[in-house]
Amino acid sequence: MLDSEIRSRVEERAGRIQAWWAITQMDGRVKAVAFGSLGLCVAEPTTRPNGTRSYSVSTYVIDPATVRRKNIDHRPGARASGTPPPAASSTSTADEHLPYGAPPSTSLSSREREVLGNLPPLVQQLLQEPFVRGEQILRADWHYEGTATTMDAVTFILAGPRTVTVAAGRMRIPPGHSLATAHWSLACYRADVVRRIGR
Repeated sequence: MLDSEIRSRVEERAGRIQAWWAITQMDGRVKAVAFGSLGLCVAEPTTRPNGTRSYSVSTYVIDPATVRRKNIDHRPGARASGTPPPAASSTSTADEHLPYGAPPSTSLSSREREVLGNLPPLVQQLLQEPFVRGEQILRADWHYEGTATTMDAVTFILAGPRTVTVAAGRMRIPPGHSLATAHWSLACYRADVVRRIGR
């Protein structure tokens, strides 16, 4: 369980929570990530040089007036094995998005690209857009809870010196479908970073 003092600090810095997770690591200590109306906050267990345990709490403070949200309901039909997916297209012409098939940010690791690649194409574009355009990714993280066919909590975050992007929601693979045609309900957020505390 996360220390109550650290939990309070995370809640205070994040503001009204939109997405969060806490996981117990191999050493039994908890890492927590929260995105809210005031920022993205990450609490990670550390050990001081003298051997005492501590926490590093990093925050990407955002301008609340810049928070944008787009809900994505991705419901492709089932398709026969071996049939290529249909060409993707945006369902909203009012929003500015990168064209589908735009190259992913080169600063993502192969594992980060693999996880990101499971998300619907439009969600991938919304998450990566600021970073494909040149902003450096300082932090990429994700979390999911559930089974291979039903995930009740899926979150992916990217954070840079000027922007935070977040996708949070759930995934279900209906009978007759595969991961390639999974159904997703996600909220995508983007906000401008005004200050960083920690790394």
